[in-house]
Amino acid sequence: MKKRLFRGINSQRDLGFIKALSSSINNMLSYFNN
Repeated sequence: MKKRLFRGINSQRDLGFIKALSSSINNMLSYFNN
């Protein structure tokens, strides 16, 4: 399971998706913290 996940992360499309997801999570956290 983990190996499949990390192999997916190596692809550029999934990497962009993860970056967008983490940035949106950071935006939500900063929104709730203020």
